Amino acid sequence: MENLLHELGDFYICIIGQIYREGEEIISKELFLSNYKAYIDGLKSGKLVDESIYRSLFSSIFTTSLEDLYKIKVSDDQFILRVFKPVVQLQAHRMHHSKFDDTFRPMIFGKDSISWGIQFSYPQIFQDNLSKEVIQVLNYPAFKNKKLYHDLQKWIRKNTIPTPFSYEDKIINTPIRIGKKCLPWINKHPQLIEKGLKVSYDD
Repeated sequence: MENLLHELGDFYICIIGQIYREGEEIISKELFLSNYKAYIDGLKSGKLVDESIYRSLFSSIFTTSLEDLYKIKVSDDQFILRVFKPVVQLQAHRMHHSKFDDTFRPMIFGKDSISWGIQFSYPQIFQDNLSKEVIQVLNYPAFKNKKLYHDLQKWIRKNTIPTPFSYEDKIINTPIRIGKKCLPWINKHPQLIEKGLKVSYDD
């Protein structure tokens, strides 16, 4: 994650919908990384970290320009941020394994779901707030975060792989990705152990 943030260059991390005072709206990369590290260190030690430690940061946005956001005043010295133009959206990712058809389904929430890092997304279509025109984002060069998302995609293709799970001696290949550097320790993940799942890889 530290390498990813470095490779993406200059951009801002913000949380949409949270109340801020002026000057507090930008989340430092150091704070983001410290919370991500706490999450990873917990998994490495076979424990689930309290979600309140990382939940809001795992639902933040990345943008190369603060002009992609706008402020809504809620009091004399407080405001919330909203999205004005397309940004890279983060979500805490959870998945579910079905024992009935050996399928892994992403972004399924519930007590039986498995915490699996962060999902990044970027809109394919976007409605302009002023004109109400619906725009095909990837064909519209004026959106600055298009390059940020493409750089993110390149990094993911280089540094992660589709996850090969094993369950009851069966290999289940999934499009859900895992960082290559996670492979040596990922089978300490407490929810994988609880469900009899492993990530299958060659040492």
